[in-house]
Amino acid sequence: MTDMTPQPETIAHTFQPLSKSDIARALGVCVRTVESWVNAGEIPPPAKIGARVYWHPRTFYAWLDKRLQVSAPIEVTDATHPDTTKAPHRTATPVRQASTRSAPKSSAAARAQERSARLLAELSAD
Repeated sequence: MTDMTPQPETIAHTFQPLSKSDIARALGVCVRTVESWVNAGEIPPPAKIGARVYWHPRTFYAWLDKRLQVSAPIEVTDATHPDTTKAPHRTATPVRQASTRSAPKSSAAARAQERSARLLAELSAD
C-alpha cells in the first residue's frame, strides 16, 4: 500500500494564501482601502495567522465571482408620462456600493470577471 500523505511541495502548490496586498492588487485598490472594506464588512473577513491576515483563494474568488455577477442598474423611461422629453432615470439598485468611487468600466469588470473565472478554474483543477 502506498503512502497517500501529501508531500510538502504538493501542499504548497495547492493554493497560496492571499495577503492584503494580493487582494488590493486583484481589486485595483490600495491596501488601506482593503482594510477599510474589511472593517465595513464589504469584503469577506480574513483569517488571522500570528500578526498577519490572509484570505483563502477559493473563499475570496468565490465572493468576487458572486459580487461581479450582480447586474448593473437598468435605465428605464417613464412610458406613462405624457412628456416624452423627460430624461430617463435609473432604478434603485439593491446592492450597497463598496465605495464612493464610480463603478468600474465594463471592460475592467469583464477583465476582472475573466481573471476570477480563470483563477477559480485553476483552483478546481488542483
